[in-house]
Amino acid sequence: PFGSTGAWPVLLDSAALGQPVVAIGGGARGVNLHLRPADLLDALGAATVDVSIDEAGSQADSRAGGSSPSG
Repeated sequence: PFGSTGAWPVLLDSAALGQPVVAIGGGARGVNLHLRPADLLDALGAATVDVSIDEAGSQADSRAGGSSPSG
């Protein structure tokens, strides 16, 4: 959403909430931002959703620790 001319919906995998820091694109080639998941939610009005799958193949559950997002 950084660098765009209009607002884009932002989704954050709920598994990321258990991480101290997440990295996202910063709006220009080669630029990224490292910030706390709570700050990402606040700054971009992001929605939290369950999209990751843990190594056992079931839907990740952030309340039980879940898996960290990859990629």
